[in-house]
Amino acid sequence: MDDSIVDLLQEIGLTEYQSRAYVAAVSLGTARLSALSDESDIPQQRIYDVVDDLKKLGLLEIHEGSGGKEAVAVPPEVGLTELKEQRLDRFESNVDTAIADLGQRFDEVDTSMGFVTVVNHESSTRRHIRDAVESAEWWLFLSLPMDWYADLRGDIRSALERGVTVRLLVQADDRATVEDAAFPDGLVVRHRPSADLVVAADREYGVFRGLASPAVTRPSLITRDESMVEMFQRYSEQFWMGSKRIQTEFSYPRRYLTPWRAIIDHIDLMGSQQGEPEQSDGQEPQVSGDISVYVEGHNTDTGRSGTWEGQVVDYVFESSLDAEETFVLPEVARLVVETDDGQVTVGGWDAILEDVAAHGLEIRRP
Repeated sequence: MDDSIVDLLQEIGLTEYQSRAYVAAVSLGTARLSALSDESDIPQQRIYDVVDDLKKLGLLEIHEGSGGKEAVAVPPEVGLTELKEQRLDRFESNVDTAIADLGQRFDEVDTSMGFVTVVNHESSTRRHIRDAVESAEWWLFLSLPMDWYADLRGDIRSALERGVTVRLLVQADDRATVEDAAFPDGLVVRHRPSADLVVAADREYGVFRGLASPAVTRPSLITRDESMVEMFQRYSEQFWMGSKRIQTEFSYPRRYLTPWRAIIDHIDLMGSQQGEPEQSDGQEPQVSGDISVYVEGHNTDTGRSGTWEGQVVDYVFESSLDAEETFVLPEVARLVVETDDGQVTVGGWDAILEDVAAHGLEIRRP
């Protein structure tokens, strides 16, 4: 008997005795059970059970002959094909059931503290990037190769339609290829020949993979820890500032995570062009444009969540470096907003001195 075929049948799910009996039945054609036992080297007391199993699997037929029961092998192209389809259907059903059950358990797990993990497969990295894009509500930064952007174009368009502010840094050797691409309206795009792979969605989802030569496969770091995602956001600024502008126009309303990015994008409307802006101190507003803002966050005194809305009448942007606002991370960045209940100061998500710590804010123009 060909042991390699027996081993192969075991790999697809038959037992050793079932495999040996089926190979023997195929070799003999029609055989009495005693002959099948001898050919397969299966004990007489076991052959009946094995034959019954093969009959249930659709691999044997049992005929009543003049000398007793005879086993007839079902042609392999028929029997094994039907067995494959049955097991594939059962496998698919079991996987779907497991996904549903485990998915519900996963959703019920408290992930408020976030997670950090490392993935090695590109397919896993791409899956997490897509999940990050789909989860964004306020702000999304992507540093991606051009072909990866092409795969995500529809998801990025959907994020823009949800009102998410999206920054895209495209990595490509040929700038002309990027310039000739058709990007959705409202998407701010820059180009750089090479950069780390970085995706940061709000403060909820981050993906990072360091730059490496094509011959080196580096793992990706995936995190849902808000402090680490905030670090990704800040880290991405060095690539963003050192890249070429491709598409700069954006529409309103426009969302941000922190006041300082809103100030940078609207510096021409904020009054001062460089250095520390003058404080209004009850005088005429220093903001020259008609800018209003909607803020979701919490009161820094009480810790209570809330929303605030009104005109931006002043701002503070302080840095120890003597440089333009667009090239520094400020030590202090706040908006002064005139609401229906009075004037409030708005800082970032970890603000202490301001009245409101913003979890997200939306700049609006007439």
